[in-house]
Amino acid sequence: MTDLLPLLLGAGLLAAPAHAQPLGAGGGGPVFASSEEDEPDKELDSETERPVEGATNRALGEAANDPSLKEALSALYDLDYEKTQTLAFRFIRSHPENPFGHLFAAGALWWEVSAEAGSVQHPKALSERFDELVEGTLKKAKVLMKSKDARERPDGYFAAGMVLGLRGQWKLAGGEWMSAYRDGKKAIKYLRKCVKLDPGYADAYMGLGIFDYQTAKLPAILRMGAKILFRGVGDSRRGLERIRLAVDKGRFSNQQAMSFLLTLMVLYEKDYPQGLELSRQLRRDFPDSPYYAFAESVLLGAMGDQAGSYQTALDLFAKGGRTPESLWMKQKGIVCGLAGALCLEPQHVEAAARWLDVAISSATAVSERASPRSRQRGIKAAPEAPLPPRWFTLLHFYRGLAHDLLTERRAAVEEYDTVLELADLGHAQAWARYCREVPCDRAQADAILGGQPAPALPIKR
Repeated sequence: MTDLLPLLLGAGLLAAPAHAQPLGAGGGGPVFASSEEDEPDKELDSETERPVEGATNRALGEAANDPSLKEALSALYDLDYEKTQTLAFRFIRSHPENPFGHLFAAGALWWEVSAEAGSVQHPKALSERFDELVEGTLKKAKVLMKSKDARERPDGYFAAGMVLGLRGQWKLAGGEWMSAYRDGKKAIKYLRKCVKLDPGYADAYMGLGIFDYQTAKLPAILRMGAKILFRGVGDSRRGLERIRLAVDKGRFSNQQAMSFLLTLMVLYEKDYPQGLELSRQLRRDFPDSPYYAFAESVLLGAMGDQAGSYQTALDLFAKGGRTPESLWMKQKGIVCGLAGALCLEPQHVEAAARWLDVAISSATAVSERASPRSRQRGIKAAPEAPLPPRWFTLLHFYRGLAHDLLTERRAAVEEYDTVLELADLGHAQAWARYCREVPCDRAQADAILGGQPAPALPIKR
């Protein structure tokens, strides 16, 4: 994430778990009430000003219960982006009139770009693809917004509001300030209209809550722009309450709301215990996700539980180490998913170097206890679960890279030499050879985390 958190990170990404609470007749009431006043808007002035009775939420229900989208969300959090899009388009083909398929795919693409922190190589092609997904969502959503069956209209306003929020954030990241604000302004209108028509539409409170939180936390100059264009500024406390409401009662976006809440707890609220609770819940829902496993390791380390942090990271590697090439290709999303481009800032690199010192010390102790010579000297017997192959390779390589980024060149070279004596992992040895000869900076670190191969060494004359 950047300092401007993605307005609707994961906004369109499905999947209520089996225990999610349905929204029944009792879902309305004061807790769902919106306190903001809408500005007049021709698209919002219609005979649907009053709440509709017994809203069906048919489009939302189709998406929330669809096995393809549930599997797609798991694939997304496993950082398998190609599979995510394939499954999303399976839903689109099966439900050609439902806007939630395109919404899901647009949200997944934004999540990918955000998690990979700008490592994507073809931004123009991705932007065109993203625009097509947004337009596909809006086209289908507007049909529902004008449906003769008033009970279907909330789904249209929700899908349109969420996808416009996504497009606004995409434009904001590209420096298109005014265009981003126009999209964001309309997004909030649509989401407010959704909950006005259907007070029990809890999913909409994810978008409204994130808007509230962001406009309260934005830098001052952007907050002034929000005040002018949105007729008011946000309320961070209310924003958190609304996001939690989407977590507790949302049918389509409750897990994505939980994921966003985790990001806020880690990066902005610094509430690590609550962040840990959220990450563990998400790990239970998505046990194969390296993203959430790493988040838990980071949180445990931040709370001073170095042993727990190390063990969680080791478990992550042991699980992914069965396919080391795949794990190597997911480094960027795993390591930088929470902090984005900030993950290579000196303070984060210094913290990583300290963690790696402890990790290598712990791994070395286990390795020594497991060796026959150590057992002859009376040291404790080998643990039941030996260290996975290439674990040392990864630790020493990362420590070498951390030393390089901190301009501690001699220590970096020592680590690279160690990597060259161990079993290879991905492109680790090729990069170790390169970085041993050419000090690696942030550009090389970004390429390494993005899974790119090492360049050829310069020819010595």
